[in-house]
Amino acid sequence: MNAADRHLIATDLDDTILSQLYSLSAKSTSKLMALKEAGHIVMIATARPTCLALPYYRIMGLDSLLSTVNGNYLYHPDDPKIPMIRHELNEGQMQWILDAMKNAGINEGYLHIDDLIYLHGQEPDHPYFHLMFGQSELRVVDQLPLLPCGRFFAFSPTIAQAQEAEAQLASCQGINVITRPKEDGTAHMVITPVTADKWYTVQEAARYYGIDEKNIWCFGDEENDRLMVMNAAHGHAMVNGNPKLVADMRALGKGVTRLPCSEDGVGDILDQLLK
Repeated sequence: MNAADRHLIATDLDDTILSQLYSLSAKSTSKLMALKEAGHIVMIATARPTCLALPYYRIMGLDSLLSTVNGNYLYHPDDPKIPMIRHELNEGQMQWILDAMKNAGINEGYLHIDDLIYLHGQEPDHPYFHLMFGQSELRVVDQLPLLPCGRFFAFSPTIAQAQEAEAQLASCQGINVITRPKEDGTAHMVITPVTADKWYTVQEAARYYGIDEKNIWCFGDEENDRLMVMNAAHGHAMVNGNPKLVADMRALGKGVTRLPCSEDGVGDILDQLLK
């Protein structure tokens, strides 16, 4: 295939080509595999760690870079000669984060380093987290270690304590802090480096393969896919996705799939490329 005609197709997994945590969309998967066989680059860009993404990489017969943990890690599962690109919170940032949590009285949380999790406290009660914790290398600790990591999760007893910790982190450079209040008055905090995003790894992959950005296709359904679907020349939000993301894409005249994940929405769009 002529290099100028080659495209990079990057897809999220959950609720994009994967339903109910486990079920691959048949048509979408077959279209992606056909594009790969035709000489295009197909890659997965997911929030999942390697242990939850690699089985689908294998099923699809991919031989490309893999982006995991929301853009924290980019590597080739089968080619160790290609160095892993790591977008992690460094030790200095982690010291600041752990101090802020201690000062705010927040003691429970976990560090996520792809397939390795350090947990202090109880894991979140959600099917996805049960799956992730069950498949990852889990180390339950009395105190969270001072280590570089892809992302840091904190479980705050109150919303006020989370806000206090967030205020203390406001001057820590190079991090993103998202606080999610819960109906029971608690709050979850997610802290990541600003350099970690699926879109950045897609761009890195495009440079590696020598693909022009005008030939990048991206599919996703959630806020963590926003930069990817907003900035790709052929970016599409899933119609079943986050309502705000879908509304913003439509308001800007950008792509939204005609069909949901459960009805092969990605495959429906990819028919255009195959033709």
